[in-house]
Amino acid sequence: MTASRRVIASLFARIEQSLERKQCNFSSNEPVTRNLVRNESPCYCESKNRWPRDLVGDVMKLISLCLTLALLCVRAFASEMTPAASPSHFTSFAQALAEAKRVVDTDPGKAYDVEFSMAIAPRLGEIVGECTKNSGPRLVFDIVFVFAANGNVEQVFTSPDQPAAACVGEKLRDLHLSAPPHPGWP
Repeated sequence: MTASRRVIASLFARIEQSLERKQCNFSSNEPVTRNLVRNESPCYCESKNRWPRDLVGDVMKLISLCLTLALLCVRAFASEMTPAASPSHFTSFAQALAEAKRVVDTDPGKAYDVEFSMAIAPRLGEIVGECTKNSGPRLVFDIVFVFAANGNVEQVFTSPDQPAAACVGEKLRDLHLSAPPHPGWP
């Protein structure tokens, strides 16, 4: 970041020098004749009037540098918003559960969780009843559904020691939602 600040400061210094340089005096009432041999304008000075072109060049460089820095900031922001893992990287229930807990706290995660809850609500009671009929009176389990880009369930993760969770996960495998915020959404 320090190098870019030096470049910007250098460009500003060159612009200021160009503007402060004594140019032709247009405010005087003295007549100025045109040099027809050299086809020079009445404002011919030592620098052959290159300062406006140099000034425009410096301003264009400054604008280009600012746009480049803005693009880098956008890319950095976008990479922060990219999910930490994709479905091909989910190799365990613990990993998928950790990612699901992370994304559910984001705004897109909250919105998708509401859609998910509305989609499974009509079927959930019946499916849980079927899968837990031989279990105790109270059963708590976690299931992680990973959704593909088209909204279909791509993977289902459950804890290996919870057969009721695996049963519920398999019965809801045909679930279809709208497209998730990104493919591989847990």
